[in-house]
Amino acid sequence: MRCLPTRIVVRRETGSWKWPLLQFIYMSLLAYAAARVTCQLASRIWA
Repeated sequence: MRCLPTRIVVRRETGSWKWPLLQFIYMSLLAYAAARVTCQLASRIWA
């Protein structure tokens, strides 16, 4: 969830900041995990 308007729309639809915050944390952790796995695999292939 990179864009702020998406978070604002989710906040308006749900009526609280709970879901936008959870979505932001989930997407950030997912992106970090994917980047870490990719980096580890690439370092093993080209090392």
